[in-house]
Amino acid sequence: MTALEFIFKFVIHSRQLYARAFRNRNLNQFKESIQSLFSTLNHMISVQMPHLELVQKITHESFPSIYSDLLTCFDVAEVALFVKNFLSNTKNLRSNAVLVQARLSCILATVESQLFRFRESRTLLLPSLLGILSDHMIKREEETTCVDIFEAILTCLQNEECETTDDDVSCVVSIMFYLLIGILQGIDSTNPLAGQYVVNLIAMLKLMKESHFRDLMNSYPERPALKSFLLDVFCVFEKLTNACPYPAQWREMYMLQNNVLVHAIQAFSLSLPSHFLQGSNFEMPVWDSFFNLSVAFITQPSVQLESFLPANQAKILDKYGDIRSVMGFEVFLKWQSLGKLQIEFVPHLIGPFVAMTLVPKTDLRKSTMPIFFDMLEVEMKERGDFKQVEAELIDQLDKNVSAGKGDVEYKELLCKILAEKSRGSATVQEKGVAFSESVGNLLERLLDYRHVESTEEERFKKTMCTVNLLNFYRDQGREEMYTRYVIKLCQLHLESGDFAEAGFTALLYANRLEWSRSHLVELGKYPPETEASRKERLLKEAITHFERGKVWENGIQLCKSLGQQYEEELFDYKQLSDMLQTQARFFGSITQGLRQPPEYFCVGFFGLGFPSFMTNKRFIFRGGELDKLVDFTERMRVQCPAAQFLKTLDPPGNEILTSDGQFVQICRVAPTPEIPKVFAEKTSPNTFISTTNSIMSISFCWTD
Repeated sequence: MTALEFIFKFVIHSRQLYARAFRNRNLNQFKESIQSLFSTLNHMISVQMPHLELVQKITHESFPSIYSDLLTCFDVAEVALFVKNFLSNTKNLRSNAVLVQARLSCILATVESQLFRFRESRTLLLPSLLGILSDHMIKREEETTCVDIFEAILTCLQNEECETTDDDVSCVVSIMFYLLIGILQGIDSTNPLAGQYVVNLIAMLKLMKESHFRDLMNSYPERPALKSFLLDVFCVFEKLTNACPYPAQWREMYMLQNNVLVHAIQAFSLSLPSHFLQGSNFEMPVWDSFFNLSVAFITQPSVQLESFLPANQAKILDKYGDIRSVMGFEVFLKWQSLGKLQIEFVPHLIGPFVAMTLVPKTDLRKSTMPIFFDMLEVEMKERGDFKQVEAELIDQLDKNVSAGKGDVEYKELLCKILAEKSRGSATVQEKGVAFSESVGNLLERLLDYRHVESTEEERFKKTMCTVNLLNFYRDQGREEMYTRYVIKLCQLHLESGDFAEAGFTALLYANRLEWSRSHLVELGKYPPETEASRKERLLKEAITHFERGKVWENGIQLCKSLGQQYEEELFDYKQLSDMLQTQARFFGSITQGLRQPPEYFCVGFFGLGFPSFMTNKRFIFRGGELDKLVDFTERMRVQCPAAQFLKTLDPPGNEILTSDGQFVQICRVAPTPEIPKVFAEKTSPNTFISTTNSIMSISFCWTD
């Protein structure tokens, strides 16, 4: 069989000479003889005998070499029929690795031959070849060769010279599409063949027209089958957007893939309103999968044109446009089609939609931000309020803006859209406008906080910004968010050496907890534990901070509180003993320790050049022991190098308050303690009373 090619060359050439000499006599007899020869070959190939395996292998390897000679005596369809019958007989061979490889090599050579390029022959060969190929792919036999064969088929169909028909594409799609989806579902992106599988899928999708997508979905007449199919497709598409196997430098390949995928997603999503929306046909998992896929597509790094060089941006926009806008509009259309069923996606889709709207593209934001108003309105109609939307939106904005996303344009656009739509709605009119203002305040504070966190700003600015945020969350009743920023504020005070302030900040959290056994999740540096354990931990931290800050009076109060708990509730006398010793040490420190009263300074920050949380506001600063106005002012000059320091204590005029510059006004203030009756009616040493200011109400007065 190694001489099969040359035998056929001899036979065909002899026939040509005979036909030339005898005017094509006995042509039918010759064709019958060739057909008989192929029948014998087909029989030999189909026999399962070990001693024939070598012959069968060589026959497979040599068979494609006879195609060109056969075409000189037979028409394309006849040769294609010979090949089809030959390859069909090989399907029954047992899964011998050597024969499988030989069979697939024969198929690959057939696809790459001139025979496959003719429309007539391809119509006969394609279903048979794809059937054999799919069998081997299902069994994962010779994957590399199988992938090469399918790639060669798709390459041929993409060639304009091959005159590809819609039937060719339909044949490929009907046999291979779902098979390829199944393989990609189970394959890891690190698999060496992952890239080729993805390329084949993209090439197949690129060949498909609307009719092919429609026919593919119509091949699943039962809704459960169509649901399963779409879920698998959307899952694979999302996998490709999140972890594509191409190298990061292949930007052109990424853009081609995304351009193909966006049209495929649009085509497949047409079935959502028609099959999975009305009444009992509503299928939330399919809709969820579509929305999550769309968000993953819009937010993937490979389509963020802002990160590209200007020349690359222009090239991509000219060739593909900005497909984020296309996908965003598709999301909005599908969302609008849900109507009252939008409530089913509140609040769990708020997070993904926030991520989508944070993409820095104005027209995308304008087309998708109205979704948040729809959520407000539908929750108000269905539940009587929009507390879930409000809570989740605030949480997601905090999470994303703190991570570096969002900008001033985002704040202004979101507030404007929410306010305008709320004013035009009879359902959420006043509450919606108020919420839009609240969102604006939050975003302004979050952007300020992110700015001071990301720059080398002085710690006092970070402290003020953090206080600004935690006050907002306190007023909004967002307990978890408030607590998170209290912990951050406490850490800032510790880093600044402001131990007394750190102690008072720790108490802000501790005082919100009860002595209960309810379980608390991990939060910042605090591990999962009971509420009572968390409260005890915080009080001990505050005691430590007060001791380091020489605010022993406040430490004594906490020692008494903890001691009472150990004595009356926990009966933990070891802890009680330790706490009483700490308390005694604090009393000793009050009477014997060296402690100078701190100085206080009022600092005003005027002009629009300061961050919004500082603009035209005054703050009381506690200086260090024996701190002087000159020293404090010099430190402020270092911290505000661009500011002009006012030399008078006169209230600044409008020209300063509205200017774009920075103006700082500093003066020393003295505390005026309000002496509690417990001290006022008793004889106490003046030094003792002067050191107890930290536990009294204090007001401040101007000093020269």
